[in-house]
Amino acid sequence: MVCVPGIPGLKRLYEATLSAARYNPSIRAIYRRLKDQGRPDKVARTAAARKLLLIAHAIYKTGRPFQSPGEEEA
Repeated sequence: MVCVPGIPGLKRLYEATLSAARYNPSIRAIYRRLKDQGRPDKVARTAAARKLLLIAHAIYKTGRPFQSPGEEEA
């Protein structure tokens, strides 16, 4: 994999997105939907990475743990 010098966090985000696309239902749904539409792998991963960043930001701002949209609050 080629990594652009000067953007070390980008590689970590890419690796986290690969894992999230496999195990996180919210990220997997976006990734699968775009791949099923015939989008290139890079486009699907970029969209999944953006969604992952939005989730991480929401967790940081609210201080509450991640909860999938289908889960009920206990």
